[in-house]
Amino acid sequence: MSINISINDLGFAVESEKVGQHDRFWSKVNRGAWEVDTYRVIDAHTDTQTLAIDCGAWIGPTVLYTAQRAGLCVGFEPDPVAYETLMNNIQLNASAMWAKKLKVLNEAIHSSGKPIQIAAAGIGGDSMTSALNVEHATAWTVKTRKLQDVIKAYRASFKKVFVKIDVEGGEYDILPGIKDVMADTRNSFLISFHHRRLKLALEHDCATKEEAHEKLVATVSRVVDALPWERGIRTIEGELLERAAVEQIVAKGKGFAMDIVIG
Repeated sequence: MSINISINDLGFAVESEKVGQHDRFWSKVNRGAWEVDTYRVIDAHTDTQTLAIDCGAWIGPTVLYTAQRAGLCVGFEPDPVAYETLMNNIQLNASAMWAKKLKVLNEAIHSSGKPIQIAAAGIGGDSMTSALNVEHATAWTVKTRKLQDVIKAYRASFKKVFVKIDVEGGEYDILPGIKDVMADTRNSFLISFHHRRLKLALEHDCATKEEAHEKLVATVSRVVDALPWERGIRTIEGELLERAAVEQIVAKGKGFAMDIVIG
């Protein structure tokens, strides 16, 4: 069975009555109670002249929407359980004209472009699968691509690129390696940070809390150094972030924002 999802003036179908958690999620989306600001940012940064790249497509709440606005939407979802559901949802919309503008890969974005291991606390498919979950039993080795290579491969004649990155901690690996990409004014970004997940992973891997704290500060500081502050970086709510203030927060081992917008 399927249900129809309506977001702003756009809609699409998704499978229902297969995973209760997913049904509850889609009900929340239909009520306008899930990440309203995310859709607002997508609307502001995409049109038919835009190549959209969605890193962390999950079961489709953003790619099924973005494909209806952008010239082309390329999604990445490495979790095989989530990917299967995503492909089922895409198939339900196969007759829509915009479906031809959506391409989804069962791969991840990573700085190395080489295979990495990801893991889930349960069986997977719950949006929490991460490269930082290496201690969990349910794990997969997945192919990866560099974001620069993806942009080069799909940009073609598109005037703009919009990138959504929501990869459960993988952003701390990706961002230091795409400094030039983020500085390019033709590119805009919506980036989600998972500070607590990084903190817990480092505390698990390090011998002492002091070592974990030092690595946490160093890891987040590399991201801060890579961000294009000259472009003006805002929280998803619209608050302008000042680099000096952010650096003070990061030095204490704290996260400076959950979601930021560049461009």
